[in-house]
Amino acid sequence: MRIAIIGGGAVGLFCAWRLAERGGDVTLVEPHALLSADPTAASWAAAGMLGAVSEALGEPDAPARVRIGLGAIEAWRRAESALAPERTLFDVGSVILADGPQRVAAIEALHELARAHGAQTTILTAGDLHARGFAAGPQVTAGLHAPFEALVNIPGALGALAMKLASISVGVRRGRGLDVETANGRPALVLADGARLNVDAVLACPGVGPHGRLAQAIPALAALTPAKGQMALIAATTPFVVRAPGVYLAPRPEGLVLGSTMERGRDDRAVDPAAIAALQAAAACAAPALADAPLVRAWAGVRPMSPDGWPIVGPSGSPGCYVAAGHSRNGWLLAPLTAEIIADMIFKGADAPPEFDPRRFAASTKD
Repeated sequence: MRIAIIGGGAVGLFCAWRLAERGGDVTLVEPHALLSADPTAASWAAAGMLGAVSEALGEPDAPARVRIGLGAIEAWRRAESALAPERTLFDVGSVILADGPQRVAAIEALHELARAHGAQTTILTAGDLHARGFAAGPQVTAGLHAPFEALVNIPGALGALAMKLASISVGVRRGRGLDVETANGRPALVLADGARLNVDAVLACPGVGPHGRLAQAIPALAALTPAKGQMALIAATTPFVVRAPGVYLAPRPEGLVLGSTMERGRDDRAVDPAAIAALQAAAACAAPALADAPLVRAWAGVRPMSPDGWPIVGPSGSPGCYVAAGHSRNGWLLAPLTAEIIADMIFKGADAPPEFDPRRFAASTKD
């Protein structure tokens, strides 16, 4: 089966790997070199947190988020052994800080939910946090520790994925997908330079649009909207990922990443010093020792979002067309799982989880 994939971010790369592994003749279409470090591209700009449980905090659909998040961690573990694990993940774990009765109740509820799904989380006291090397602010009374959560080594993971694709002969074509035309019941991907790829399936894994004619052929793309995220790197570290009110702290070899704003509807990459200062203030509140940590740099990226925050994964529009996009702040977490879902869908006719189904936006996208 010949498959064209639009987009060489984390989701597109994992999908290319799994589809080729199943026997697909895969061509990946991406306007930039795969390893060009674009700090504003969603996959590069991200912190790379695998917040399988943490991302469910306070969400009304927390049970589904925990269930799918833990499945995503399992998909990562299946993938990492084939992607040089010493290069792809930092197994640092994470802690959600609680600074009052309401947040304590929230982490306790999340703890019970995680344990109901077999995940080994632990409630820590402020003393426990200090003993583990994190001196929290005086308002912090507890924390939820998820030792199985991790950070992606983004350059290492992207490099390992590029090597994997080369080793299984995935074609990479520099260009931009413009449209999908159908002839004899099969799709043809039309590139911006006029080239035409006649294939059996087209999978769209793009970032933020506009997607123009491509969205006419794959209507689910019309549901995507941008969400700007501003982040900072400071010269400091923590022993684990920390999620605190107003900020997360992600320790990386080059320093501590502070993130991130969630500015829906914005697709500019301008850095607002006031937004960065707010992240630094929230970090200092969580851990007073960070108050004097030097700012190394700040940047902004743009996430492709769906209206409900869940990704859009499945068939859409013209025959043979599929979409895997809109992963918001969970692109790295959900990329390996998305790839397995898409591979099962294209080769076995399987369905995606209902939370991912593009048909949930059918009325708005006229799919």
